[in-house]
Amino acid sequence: MPSQSEPTMSEIRAFLGEIARGLKSFDDEKIAPTIKRGPNKGKSYPAGAGSHEEPDQVSAIATRYGWAANNISYSQGTCDLHQYGIWAEIKLIRPFNANGTRSRECADPVLGVVNDAKKLSLARDCARKMVVGLAYDKDKEGSTVMPFINCVRVLARNHGVSLGEPILISLGPLVHPVHRFGWVVGWEVFVDKTE
Repeated sequence: MPSQSEPTMSEIRAFLGEIARGLKSFDDEKIAPTIKRGPNKGKSYPAGAGSHEEPDQVSAIATRYGWAANNISYSQGTCDLHQYGIWAEIKLIRPFNANGTRSRECADPVLGVVNDAKKLSLARDCARKMVVGLAYDKDKEGSTVMPFINCVRVLARNHGVSLGEPILISLGPLVHPVHRFGWVVGWEVFVDKTE
């Protein structure tokens, strides 16, 4: 896999491809998550990866490959995945809630990606850094989710974070009735030279 030098585009694509295959495999299991709190506690959301929360999706990917996941320590705190020398923060980019209703928190996924990118950009002990979005939408064009993805680099730049071009890997059709299509999208995070 990747060498110890800066990651090449093909190495980054290979890493994202493994994440995508792991996520697609998780989706194919057709597991319906159970609501853990609130008035609907104990009920299930529709089956499919898109219904699951971020830590569950990261764990499913890591379990498939035997990777360490969630709460991996580094100088700026913890990150979600560290594999092949790449430190990766994972965020859900999901304009629809787990039950398929429209999310009221439209800016949260983009801000989450940017905040994690900022944290990674400050880490001097991590040579290779990425933020990775697990993005879901109702149509294969991504008409609802792509505007979020397109906003990430602009907002990051406004927050003083330098990101590479987005790399998208399609997951293809998924089992969830609303989160029917998915993408793994990765942005390389560059070191913050102002700190």
